[in-house]
Amino acid sequence: MKRILALLAIAAVAAGCGNNVTQTGGSPFLTATPDTLAFGSVAIGTQSPPETVSVNNIGTFPASNLSLLAGGSGASDYTIAFSDCGGGATILPGGSCIFVFHFVPTSPVGAKPAFMDVLSQPSGGVQINLTGNAVAAP
Repeated sequence: MKRILALLAIAAVAAGCGNNVTQTGGSPFLTATPDTLAFGSVAIGTQSPPETVSVNNIGTFPASNLSLLAGGSGASDYTIAFSDCGGGATILPGGSCIFVFHFVPTSPVGAKPAFMDVLSQPSGGVQINLTGNAVAAP
């Protein structure tokens, strides 16, 4: 499993488009379904059931050279269990790929917000929000 550790500063989130970066002309346009994964309350040191998100290119140009960047105070509490896209992959127009996440909270207890951005070339990306709450082990 890959642990999400990188930090991100994203500057261009389009108003009224949820978490999608606006594209014009012949460009990729990535969306995420769902765009938020809510893991609920999970005991510290316990792995949550998997949650899956689909990243879709609804644009007219390939989304290539995909990269993953994550941030938020709880970023290290999430893992990617599986993905058929990532590091350098391409999503063709009309195509998609998936990410399967787990939430494995560490101390202290409390909310563990995070996000993962899937970025592509020539430009664009989509943000996936991750929410979970760490609780004391029974």
